[in-house]
Amino acid sequence: MTELDVECMLQRAREKYPEAHPRIIRDNGPQFIAGEFKNFIRLCGMTHVLTEPLQIS
Repeated sequence: MTELDVECMLQRAREKYPEAHPRIIRDNGPQFIAGEFKNFIRLCGMTHVLTEPLQIS
């Protein structure tokens, strides 16, 4: 996925569930560490949590 793919998916989810306050749980993928994505998350009022690489539940 690209940064734009993730932003579009999050925007669609926000439109469908406007009352939700999502928390993004992410790894260090390049689409999640891009500066524009971080700004998008901040502007949308979302929070994000960083996971450890290769973490298995």
